[in-house]
Amino acid sequence: SPQPKRPPQPQPQHKAPPQPPSPPQAKRPQQPKRPQQPKPPPQRQPLLQPRRQPQPQPQPRRQPQPQPQPQPQPQPQPQPQPRRQP
Repeated sequence: SPQPKRPPQPQPQHKAPPQPPSPPQAKRPQQPKRPQQPKPPPQRQPLLQPRRQPQPQPQPRRQPQPQPQPQPQPQPQPQPQPRRQP
């Protein structure tokens, strides 16, 4: 069956008025950019540290104290029993 033709939509004659350009947003006062300190390029070379010469420390020489050796106690010698003469 032939589709009933829809009556063409009447085009609204007056177009919507063009939108006024949005009011410029109140510009924020731009903060003066902090001058960025240029980062020093990372040094690949290890910083030469002044090599500390290890000072040889004079070690006070410890005089070994002679340890008093405990004198070995003389073992009492068993006295040979005088053989009894019969």
